Amino acid sequence: MMPAGFAANHPLIPVNVALQFGIVIAVLKSAGAAGDVSLVKFSVVNLVLSFAYLAWCVIAYKILPDHPIAEATKEAKKKGDDVITMPLRLWE
Repeated sequence: MMPAGFAANHPLIPVNVALQFGIVIAVLKSAGAAGDVSLVKFSVVNLVLSFAYLAWCVIAYKILPDHPIAEATKEAKKKGDDVITMPLRLWE
C-alpha cells in the first residue's frame, strides 16, 4: 500500500509540487474560487501530508495481523496445471 501511495503524489520530498500546484490553481479558477494560493504554503502542506501518510502506513503495518499464507488446495493446483500457455517469440 505504501509504494502505491508514494506513486500517487505522496512523496516525502515534494519534487512534483509545481505540477500539483498548477492543477490546484486550474481547478480553483474553473470552480470560480480563484483565491491567492502561495506556493510555499502549498509545499509545506504537501510535505506535512506526506509525513502523515508515512505515519499512517507505519501504524497500519504495525496493527495488521501477521500470518503465513495458506497453502494452495488440491483443486487450485489442479486448475493451475490445466492452463494453456503460449510461448512468446523473442520480439514480443
